Amino acid sequence: MDLRGAFTHNWPYKVAAVVLSVLLWLNVAADRERNDQQVATRLVVEVTDSAWTVREVMPVVTTIFEGRGGDIFSLLNQPTIRKVIDTVDDTLMEVPLSPSEVVYDRSLNVRPTAVVPGRVPVRFESLMSRLVPVVAVSAARAPPGFVVEGPQVDPDSVRIRGPRS
Repeated sequence: MDLRGAFTHNWPYKVAAVVLSVLLWLNVAADRERNDQQVATRLVVEVTDSAWTVREVMPVVTTIFEGRGGDIFSLLNQPTIRKVIDTVDDTLMEVPLSPSEVVYDRSLNVRPTAVVPGRVPVRFESLMSRLVPVVAVSAARAPPGFVVEGPQVDPDSVRIRGPRS
């Protein structure tokens, strides 16, 4: 086989191999440098104060992660910040957020450096309890010669608890 034939034989495969090797090299070279990336972070607020419940909170904030591009890309399963509020002082509170509270896959070579915004407004609503009578409604009809007496309910009332609204 001559030299020219060696270059032109299976040339589409050879071009594809060169293109793939360049792309792989670019990917590896870019993954070495550390950079900052914003990642959407789910915010979950729980209240342990039995007199209150969360009415409104921003569901997603942004966390800035520092790390290699490939590892940051692996954070797509959305990190979470879980805040537990023990005592509610008012119907509107500013809750601080910290990068140390971000829950994510620690095996990745990334670290959270900031949470934006650093404080979020959370609206609370007081809970109330009410005794509600239980009333049975029946559309039963008796055949001729029989009488249907009103249904009996036990218990005759129940206590419900929920947001005041």
